[in-house]
Amino acid sequence: QNELITYHRDYYDLTEMVYQHLPIIGWLTAKVKQRMSSGK
Repeated sequence: QNELITYHRDYYDLTEMVYQHLPIIGWLTAKVKQRMSSGK
């Protein structure tokens, strides 16, 4: 179809925002994200 975008869907993860504000789980998810972004 002329190489145009015909459909787009965004997914929003509300649980990620909730987990960031819980003390232990927020710390753990931050560490996991940091480790994944550093490539280790």
